[in-house]
Amino acid sequence: MDQKTNMDRLSVYITRKRKDQDNGDLICIEEFTNTMNLVQKLAYTLRPGETRKKDFKLYIKDYTEGSALTDVSFSDNISREHKNFGILLKNTFEIVTSGTEKEIEEHLLKNYGHGKYKQCLEALEKICEIDDLNVEMAVKDSSNMQLSKNDYIRINTNNALTKVSKLKSGYQNIVELPLHGIIYELDIENKSFRLKTIESKFKGTYQNNLKIGSLLNDYLEHPVEIYAKINRNKRNILEVYEIKESNGVPLSSLGKMAFKKEISLTMNRFKTSLNAVLENENKITRYIENPTEELTAAIENLEKSLKFGHKSEERTAIFGNYVDLFLLFMDKYEENKNNSPLRELKVLFDKHLVQIISDFPERMLNGDKFISGSIETYDIILKNEIQTISDEMFKIEKRYCDLLPCCDEIYGEFGKLPFDSETCEELRNNLKGGK
Repeated sequence: MDQKTNMDRLSVYITRKRKDQDNGDLICIEEFTNTMNLVQKLAYTLRPGETRKKDFKLYIKDYTEGSALTDVSFSDNISREHKNFGILLKNTFEIVTSGTEKEIEEHLLKNYGHGKYKQCLEALEKICEIDDLNVEMAVKDSSNMQLSKNDYIRINTNNALTKVSKLKSGYQNIVELPLHGIIYELDIENKSFRLKTIESKFKGTYQNNLKIGSLLNDYLEHPVEIYAKINRNKRNILEVYEIKESNGVPLSSLGKMAFKKEISLTMNRFKTSLNAVLENENKITRYIENPTEELTAAIENLEKSLKFGHKSEERTAIFGNYVDLFLLFMDKYEENKNNSPLRELKVLFDKHLVQIISDFPERMLNGDKFISGSIETYDIILKNEIQTISDEMFKIEKRYCDLLPCCDEIYGEFGKLPFDSETCEELRNNLKGGK
C-alpha cells in the first residue's frame, strides 16, 4: 500500500435519519455507544489475517461539540508504524460501494478467504441494519484535517444491506463436516481437485496452502477423510482443514456395483431364503416350504459359484469365513427363538460382503470408464473392508456365543463325516488340544 494510505484519523459521522418527536436530531448515548461498538467490531473483522487484533483497537481522539462527529484512532505507536486506517477504509468502502453481490463476494474471498467470509458478512450486516442513524466514515490525514460533508461515505445504506443480507442468506448452505471419498483428480496448476463420495462428486480448491497440496498429492486415488468447509448445494469444497486416510470409504463409492449373471441369481436366492427365514416366523403360510433348508443350500451354492479374477485368495477366504460362521448359527437355529445373529449377519452381508462379491476389479482391469480410481485404490479399500468384516464377525460370534454349537455337539458331527474312524479320532484330539 502506498504512502498516501498511511492515515492517522478515522472520522465517524453519525446523524439521525429522521427527527425524533421529542428530541429532534439528538442522539442518545446508548445509540451512539452501540453504533461505535459495531464500528469497532467491523475494524476487528476486516483486518488482514496476518495482523494482530490489538493493532486494530480504536480510541477516541477528538469529537465535535454538539454533534456525533467523532475522530477515532489506533494507539499512537500503531498509527505511526502501520497503515491500518487505509486497510480498514479501503476494504469497507470497496464493499459498500460495490455494484453487485458478486463483487462483494470476490472482494471478501480475495482478502479474507472462506475462513472469515461469513464473519465479515455478519459484521457488515450489523452495521447496515442500524435503522435510526446514518453511519458515515472518512479518513483524516495531515493534508486533509478539515473534512466537508462530501468527504464522508455512508456505510449503512439500504442497497448495501440488501446485497450483504442476500450473500449471507446464500451462505446458509455452507457447512463444516468430514467427507469420506476418493481423490480422483488433482490440478496442481489451478490448485484444484475432485473428490468422489458415495453420494456425489465434489470440486475443491486449496489456494496457496502448500501442506494441503502436498497431502492431496500423497493421497491421490486413495480413500480419504477430508474435514472441510463445503457448499452443499453447489457441491464445492471451499476450504480444506485436514486430510487423512480413511477406512470408512466403501467399495461402492468406486461406482455402480455389478455381478455376473450366475452370481447375481445365486445371491438373490440366498437373500430371498434368508428373508423367508427371518420374516415368516409365526406365519401360517409360507411361499418357501422349507426356508431353513433352502437358506443353507443357497449360501453353500453361492460360496461354490464365486470365481474371482483379482485378489481371489483374500476375497474367497473372507467369504468362506462368513459362510462358516453363518452355518454354525444355522445349526442352532430355532424358529421364534433369539435369531439376532442371523439378522446381524444379514446386515453385514448387505453392507460389506456384497461389495466383496461385486466385480469392481475385473471391470477396472478391463478398462471400464464408469469406475473411479485405480486398481491400487480398490486394493486399499478391499483391505479395509476385509478388516471391517473380520472385526464385525468376531463381535457377533462373541455376543451370541451361547447360540453356537458346543464342543460335544461338534465332536458328534465328526462321526457323520466321510472319514475313517482313525481320522475322526485325530480330529477330536486336535480339537480338544486347541489345535
